[in-house]
Amino acid sequence: MTDPYFDVQNYPALASFPNRGFIKTVPDGFTPETLPCVLSLLGADPPKHIRGWVEALGMGVDVGANDLIFRGSWAALDENGICAGFRDAPEDVQNLLASPPGNTLASRYVPIDRYKCLLILPGCAAYLHTFQTETPFDMFGKHFSRLTYPDIPLLKETLSRLNISARQSKRVLIPWAASVAPSGFRFAPLKRSAAVCGANVVKGIARALGMALATTGKCTGDVNTDLRAKIKSVLALAEEFDFVLLHIGGCDEVAHRRDKPGKESFMKEIDRAVLPELLRSCHKVRVTADHGCDPFTGKHTGGLQPVYFT
Repeated sequence: MTDPYFDVQNYPALASFPNRGFIKTVPDGFTPETLPCVLSLLGADPPKHIRGWVEALGMGVDVGANDLIFRGSWAALDENGICAGFRDAPEDVQNLLASPPGNTLASRYVPIDRYKCLLILPGCAAYLHTFQTETPFDMFGKHFSRLTYPDIPLLKETLSRLNISARQSKRVLIPWAASVAPSGFRFAPLKRSAAVCGANVVKGIARALGMALATTGKCTGDVNTDLRAKIKSVLALAEEFDFVLLHIGGCDEVAHRRDKPGKESFMKEIDRAVLPELLRSCHKVRVTADHGCDPFTGKHTGGLQPVYFT
C-alpha cells in the first residue's frame, strides 16, 4: 500500500477511518518481504529459509524432506544485458529442461504466475547453508553476467539450459530465497480464523497456520483480482470466524512493474469497492500494509506502516 508518495487524503474511504496509528511489520533480522511481514502481523515468529516451502504449500505442491526449493523470478534484459525489471517466463521452459532428448533433468520447474516460479532440486537440501543468493531487486540495474549462482551442479545445469539464450530472449531466471521443508517445526494454529487471498505465499501461510482458506479462480494476487468477490467472501466468513484476513496483493505487484499510475488507480479501486463495504459492516476492521513498495524503483520498503482501524 505505502510508498514515499502515499497520501491518505487521496483515498476518501481510508481517510474516513476513525482511528489511525503505525505498526512495525518487518521482524528483526528480516528484510521487508511478504512472508515474514504477514506472519509478524498474524503474531507468528517467522523462521528462516521457508519461503519456497510456504509457496509450495500454497500451491499444493509436494516437496520432499531432502529437496532444496528456490523461488525463481524471470527478469527482463535491455539491449545492453542490464536487468531492467520483471518479465513473463518463456513459453518453452519445459522443452528447454528436456533438451537434449533423453537427458531430462531431475529438477522440477513449477510455474506460479507470469514471471514467478519454483525450482525444486531433489536431494540438494544439504546445500542450504553453503551459499547466499541475490534477490531480483539486488540485480536490477546490473548486467546479468554479475549474477552469481550457488555451486550446486543440478542448479547450474538447470540454469544453463534455461538461460542459454538469455541475450536472445532478453530475459534471465534469478533463483533466490532458498528453502527446505522445516524439520520438527510447526506453527501454532491460529484458531477460528480464515483467509481470503490469491497470492500463493499468503495461501501457504494460511495453510501453515491452520486457517480456513477461501479462494476462487477470480481471486488472484495481482490487479486482475475480483475485489467484489473477495469482499463478499470476507463478509460471509466474518459471520462464522473470529478473525478473517483479506490480502490484496495487486498494489505490490503493480509497483514491482514500476507503474506508479497503475498502483494509484488500483488503490483507488480498493478505496471505492472494498473499504466502504467493510466500514458499513458491524465488524472491527484494521487496514495496513505488510510492507511498502516504491513504484519508481520496484523495490520493497520497510519502516513503520500506517494502520487504520474502527
